[in-house]
Amino acid sequence: MSGTATSGSDYTSNPSGGQVTIVAGQSSAMVNLKAKRDSITEGSETAIMTLQPGTGYKVGNRKQATVSILDN
Repeated sequence: MSGTATSGSDYTSNPSGGQVTIVAGQSSAMVNLKAKRDSITEGSETAIMTLQPGTGYKVGNRKQATVSILDN
């Protein structure tokens, strides 16, 4: 996870930490992000999840997803 939003204070993720394992034989896994409401004026922020390369699989062209979190 990267971006301008901070895990824990701007959003929560399930599974925790925004990390997920794609099980052998599967082509996807689910990660849920939930924006947290706060009273800080900070403008829109982003949460970016990037698939990392590893042994035994290939990462395609769409290896990154970006979510914009609007201010309140």
